[in-house]
Amino acid sequence: MDWTGDEPEQIIASWVEDDDSPLTVTYSASGAVRWIACPELGFIRFTAESDSVTFHPLDSANLDSFVQYASRRWLPRVYNYWGFQVLHAASAYHEATHTAIAFCGPTFTGKSTLAYALGRRAGWTQVTDDVLALDQREGGLFLKMIPSMISLRTRTARHFGEVPFSFASLPWPDAELRLSTIFLLEAIDTPDAIPEVTPVSPADGYVELLKQAFIVSENDADARRRLAVDYLKLMNTVTLYRLLYPRTFEQLDATLDLVEARAQTSES
Repeated sequence: MDWTGDEPEQIIASWVEDDDSPLTVTYSASGAVRWIACPELGFIRFTAESDSVTFHPLDSANLDSFVQYASRRWLPRVYNYWGFQVLHAASAYHEATHTAIAFCGPTFTGKSTLAYALGRRAGWTQVTDDVLALDQREGGLFLKMIPSMISLRTRTARHFGEVPFSFASLPWPDAELRLSTIFLLEAIDTPDAIPEVTPVSPADGYVELLKQAFIVSENDADARRRLAVDYLKLMNTVTLYRLLYPRTFEQLDATLDLVEARAQTSES
């Protein structure tokens, strides 16, 4: 691979991303510079000293599609390297209060569907689709701006009359967004089930959220300590619920009614 200048000296981690075919991705370092790379696609380059990322596709003609892919798949790890905690979650915010709620869970639990559908309701706007970056500071837990694109699966897109996997960019508001509530998702294939929300203890929430965290591991003791402290603070900052709901569009409105009611309770 042509690294266009300095190049990695050490591979820190690697993983496999599986869309149409498995792709091996490496996370590498040389001094203060970091790379995330895939031989078939290209690489991104970043440092701790700058909040910018440079994109280097293998084929310059595919720059837009590479930026799209790398932004969705790799930027969450970059933000974690920069010191932000990042969750596999979709979110929407209440326009009157600028408070956000998040839907968190593994793939195929309906995060994108719920956030998109909530964003269509009066007074709500979807702000992220699959990734949520968090900024823990005085005054609460705030959303950190991270590029996000709508990626509705075919069945959901057709239900709403949209284009599947359109990857249309989601706008970011000028105002700060404070995170008030996280719903841990549990979708069930029982069409006539009644949506149900139950509180989650801080201990259980800590474990479950870490399972959905994007983490860059460099065997750094300070980073591990910061991770633990940040998630413990998160448990004491937001309200955490488990949302058990049927995976059916017929019950979507009932599910969102329940979500809105609990979100209002969390804000009061």
